[in-house]
Amino acid sequence: MRCTMNTFCRGRLLMLCCFSLMSGCALPGGESSESDESAAVDGWIGQTSQAVTQSDISWWKNLWQPNRNAAILYRADQDYANPPKYVGLNCKDWARKVVSDASHGVVNLPSTRTDGIDWQWSGSNYVQNQGSISAAAPGDIVQMHRNSTGIHTAIVMGNDGTNIIWIDSNWSTPEDEKVRVRTESIAGFIAAVTAKGVQKYTVYRITGG
Repeated sequence: MRCTMNTFCRGRLLMLCCFSLMSGCALPGGESSESDESAAVDGWIGQTSQAVTQSDISWWKNLWQPNRNAAILYRADQDYANPPKYVGLNCKDWARKVVSDASHGVVNLPSTRTDGIDWQWSGSNYVQNQGSISAAAPGDIVQMHRNSTGIHTAIVMGNDGTNIIWIDSNWSTPEDEKVRVRTESIAGFIAAVTAKGVQKYTVYRITGG
């Protein structure tokens, strides 16, 4: 594998540092928790006990797309630990919580289709199909049907054109609802999701709606 753990650690540190410099990413309206106690987060980026407001919706919509992706990664990274952290959620539900927290409750991942195409979601103004796995960017989410294990949902943490770094929950046998980071070659991924000439995966980008 070309993506070593040292490469991952450097990339992870760079991602977190860059996110910390992004204006307005943590809270709606770009305000800090010090200046607005009512908008204070409960430990996670974008997580709040309050109902979603119009200002939340406008804040998320007006973010630059790389900032939205970075917010999702930043939130996902908070569940990364060694040994793996138990989150009590399966792969899709954990990804849904990550996106909800990152977007301050604005975005709820759509349900998985029930017509046999289980590597796709129902429609939503907040998700955009990116096509090929080669186009997947950090912070994108991939819904897949793997030949050996069935449906799975994972967040892209890195993509160098040869390997993908995933962060996901419940990637284990037996299933344990813990978050892990792992590297997989793109060629290996394509082989794992291809059956009878059909590549059973979808790359989703979470947009501003």
